[in-house]
Amino acid sequence: MTHTVTRLLYGYERNNAPSRFLKEIPEELLEIPAQKVCLHTPIQEGDTVLHRKFGPGNVLELREDGIIAIIDFERGGTKMMRLDMAPLEKIG
Repeated sequence: MTHTVTRLLYGYERNNAPSRFLKEIPEELLEIPAQKVCLHTPIQEGDTVLHRKFGPGNVLELREDGIIAIIDFERGGTKMMRLDMAPLEKIG
């Protein structure tokens, strides 16, 4: 069972409170997962990345201290994406 703290809705980031029904689950049935440490290799200009929808692409430019990337995708054309939200995987 999961709960999203923030989500993107109609282009805006929204904060979500946990469902009130989660409090009805007995404590002994809940197991708190260990924190996962995500080890990302930083994306840099010139890197090749893979997007689930647009396929492979080349990072043309990084903006706003590396938060925004301009990427030229083979199937999707040139896109501007937030690296903290986009489903990108560095390849090659």
